[in-house]
Amino acid sequence: MPTNYLVSLSILLGIFISVQLVIAIDYFSKKSFFGTPISIEKVSFCFEEGEKQLNKNLRIGFWTLLMAIGSTVVLYFSNGEAILFFATTLF
Repeated sequence: MPTNYLVSLSILLGIFISVQLVIAIDYFSKKSFFGTPISIEKVSFCFEEGEKQLNKNLRIGFWTLLMAIGSTVVLYFSNGEAILFFATTLF
């Protein structure tokens, strides 16, 4: 299989897996219910913690994207080895 097709297939499979994960997470997050009300004092604390979590998720996403791009470049320049194909797909 030519390398260009292998890289394209890996990218498409990675996108498909990502979309499926987003759909599953959305389904289970809508299924959960938090019925306890929050007092006004806790709202600012929740916003601060949410901002910390957002920054952490952005950093993780940035490094994951860099690793995915790096593994795609390695896969492109390799001779289509199967282990690199699966690693690129998972990234």
